[in-house]
Amino acid sequence: MIFGADLMILFDFTVMVASAIALRHRSDWHKRLMLLATCSIIMPPIARLPVNPPEAFALFYACVLVPVIVDTVRHRRLRPAFGWCAPQLIASEQVTFYAAQTPAWTQFVIRLFA
Repeated sequence: MIFGADLMILFDFTVMVASAIALRHRSDWHKRLMLLATCSIIMPPIARLPVNPPEAFALFYACVLVPVIVDTVRHRRLRPAFGWCAPQLIASEQVTFYAAQTPAWTQFVIRLFA
């Protein structure tokens, strides 16, 4: 399960950082993408806390959604970088958590490392 989560975290981080670098001339997109990239790699430290998975996901959601909400209230509109990337980040973590627990994923990892 950890292998699948780490793979998705690295993929999310890479995509967001690459997008931020490509859009570095647009500071509003660049800043928000870099913030979300940072949020994408916070799940492993949260997982080390002595909490159950629902509480860990709640902390992760807070790390992603609090900046989105604060920015939206401050600027009185949802920025496209947050509107597209924050839901994708949350969805990818949820899908990975459930997909990594399936027998198909377990067999894939066993074959990969055997």
